[in-house]
Amino acid sequence: MKPHAPQHYRRALGALLPEAPRRDPWRLLQFWALVAAFVALQLWVYSAPSWPLAALASPVLALILVALFMLLHELMHYAIVGSRPLAWVHGFIAGFYAGLTPDSWKHEHDAHHTWLGQAIDDPDAVYDLETYRAHGGVRKGVVLLPGNHSPLSVATRPFWWMAVHAQLLFARYLQQPNVSRGKKALAVAVWVFDVTAQLALMAWLGARYAVWGFLVPVCLHNLVLMYFLLGTHLTSRRTAERDPLLGSLSMTFNPLWGWAFMDSGRHTEHHLFPQTSHRKLREVTRLLRERWADRFQEVPFAASIRALETSGRVYVADDVLWDPARDRRFSTWDRDGAGRLVPPSELGATGEAGATEPQS
Repeated sequence: MKPHAPQHYRRALGALLPEAPRRDPWRLLQFWALVAAFVALQLWVYSAPSWPLAALASPVLALILVALFMLLHELMHYAIVGSRPLAWVHGFIAGFYAGLTPDSWKHEHDAHHTWLGQAIDDPDAVYDLETYRAHGGVRKGVVLLPGNHSPLSVATRPFWWMAVHAQLLFARYLQQPNVSRGKKALAVAVWVFDVTAQLALMAWLGARYAVWGFLVPVCLHNLVLMYFLLGTHLTSRRTAERDPLLGSLSMTFNPLWGWAFMDSGRHTEHHLFPQTSHRKLREVTRLLRERWADRFQEVPFAASIRALETSGRVYVADDVLWDPARDRRFSTWDRDGAGRLVPPSELGATGEAGATEPQS
C-alpha cells in the first residue's frame, strides 16, 4: 500500500467537500458551560453532606477535564478563534488542571504535526529501535508505557499524562533554541502559578477537595488522556511520507461519556485539517470512509486500549512493534484478506520481511 503525504488527501478532499473546513467560535459557549459545570461540581464536593456524596462528582469532573483539554487542543491550533490573545486566555484556563502552559503545549504539539512519526523530532513518537538503543531515558520511559504490565507500570498509569509526558514536553520546550528566553520565563511562571494555586486550594478547601475535587478527577483524566493520545499513533504504521491515514488512528466512543472528547476521535481528519474544529470534520470522516476505506483506520476507543495493552511500544520496522521486556514482536493495525481492520497481534519468531532484529 503506497503511502501519501497529507497534501495528497487535502487536494482530493478539497474537490469533494461542499465547503472548506473552518473554525468554530461557538465552541467558546461550550467552553464556558463546561467551566460553569466544573465550578458547580467543585462547590458540591466542598459542601456535600458527606464524603461518599461528594465522591459522586469526581467522575464527571474528570470527564469535564478531558473536554477542556480537547478544547485546549483546538484553541492552540486556532481552530476555534483566530485571535491569539483570546485563544491563549482560554488556553490558560483550560490548562490549569492539566499541568500545561499554552505556549509550551502549542510549540511541542506543532512539532508532532510537522514531524509525524519521526524519532526525536516528533515528541510523541520517539520509540523506534535506534532511539531506544541510543537513549537511556527512552529505555526507562518505555517500561512505563501501556503494553508493559509490571507493577510499577500499572501503578503509574493514572499519573502518566500530567506527571510524566506533559512534564517531559515542558522540559523539552525549555531546551529549544528557537524559543526566546522571555517565552520560556513566561511558561515557567504559568506552571509555577498553576502548581502553587492548586496547593493553595487544597490547603484552603481541605482534604475533601484534595481527594474528590483534585486527586481522583485528575488521575481519571490522566488515565483517559493517556490511552487516547498514545492510541492515536503508537499502534499504527509509520511512513516516511507522514501519511495520516496509515499513521493515525481515529476513534469512536460510547455516547454516554464520549461527549467529553468533543468529536476529537476524528484524529486522522484533524491531521488533514489541523486548523479546523473537530466538530466541523464530520463530512471529512464520511468521505474518508467512502473513498479511502482500504487505509482509513477508525476503531472503538476500547479496541484501541486493548491494542496498546497487548503490543510492544518500540518500532523495529514501520509495521512491526517490539516489546523489549518479553522480546516479542507484534504487527501494527492492518487489514485482513477481506479488507477488515484488525488490531496488532503477535508475530512469528522471524517477524516480517525487513524487520531489524532487536538486541536488548
